Amino acid sequence: MRACGQKRARVDRPSPVSRSVSDEPAAFVAPRSGRAANCFAIEAIKGHHIIFEIVEESTGLVVFSTRMGREAFQTLVLTGGPSGTVYRVNLVSADEADARITIRFIDHPTF
Repeated sequence: MRACGQKRARVDRPSPVSRSVSDEPAAFVAPRSGRAANCFAIEAIKGHHIIFEIVEESTGLVVFSTRMGREAFQTLVLTGGPSGTVYRVNLVSADEADARITIRFIDHPTF
């Protein structure tokens, strides 16, 4: 996988996903078969002491939690399985009831 900042990385579109404490339904990242999502970053944040996680919907496996640290988030790669894969973004807790987070990632073909 190429580094996020390299010009030769093929990028189809940057995709923001927003999530707040009270949102229903949840926000999702859903790479199709042959696609991947990486180069994750926080685009906007409202609130303090925010904890969020990304969970593989079909298995319930937590593939990322803010407890894993910034580097784990920045190097996270989510791939679409043979039929695509759905990952749910959960905002677990925050100090404010109206807390929000928007994450940005790149959706691209797998290399």
